Order: sequence, then structure tokens, then C-alpha cells
Amino acid sequence: MTGAEDGTKDGGEDGASRHVVFACPHCGGPVHVLAGDLVECEAKHRFTLVEVVLEQSRRAAQAAWAAVRALEERGQASRWALHDPELYGLGDRTSLEESAANDADFAAELRRYALRLDATVGSLTPDTEDDGDVDPAVGPAGPGSAD
Repeated sequence: MTGAEDGTKDGGEDGASRHVVFACPHCGGPVHVLAGDLVECEAKHRFTLVEVVLEQSRRAAQAAWAAVRALEERGQASRWALHDPELYGLGDRTSLEESAANDADFAAELRRYALRLDATVGSLTPDTEDDGDVDPAVGPAGPGSAD
């Protein structure tokens, strides 16, 4: 497997230090492989590759849920402005209705994707004492996943 295929690139001709092409989950700095599945960033934060992948999955789920919420709120604002579009200077009624409908469609599509991301996070997360009940609006990534 080449470095491009396994997510690494050689640090030099001797290959002694391989930089991984993803960032430290704690500080965002570049990481390099120490030994086996252990990686370390320039600030000396150490993680296993599994921990890095899990945190990246959690962050992707959180970002997806934040986008869902932003689209839903934008659609709600457009529908609210329909009461008097001229007063708010947000355009004509037809544009606001189309915008609200498009935002709802995009939010629904992104919600399906976010739920799939949550399922991925759930499949990567080691067993815990959780009862397994998952609020689809929040997901197993935790309450922060909708932020």
C-alpha cells in the first residue's frame, strides 16, 4: 500500500517519520506516526489512529447537524418574513416561499446524511454503559452534535 493509499506521506528519503494527512483532534496541528497506530502532533498530543478517526467522525456529524439546524432556521426566517416581505426588505413573496422550500429540502437531505454519520460514529464507538436509545435530533455523537 502506498502512502497516498494509507493516508500518510514519507517524511524523507529514509522514511523514518511519516506525516499523516489529517490533523490532531485536539489542536488541529499536523500529526506524524510514532509507532504502530500511535500518532503525535507538534504540540505532543498523542492519540491512536482509532481515536483520531472516531473524533473526526464525531466532528463531521456535529458539523452536519449544525448545517441542518442552520438551514431549518433560515427556512423558518423566510416563512416568518412572508408575513410582510416588503417591511423586512427580504424580497418578494415568491422568492421567500421558494427559498423556504429549498432550505427545507436541503435540510431534509442533509439530515439523512447526518443520521448516517451518527450511525458510523455509533459503529466506531466502543461499547459503553449507554442504554442505546438515540435521539435522532441529537444522535450518538452527543448533545453537542447539533451545535
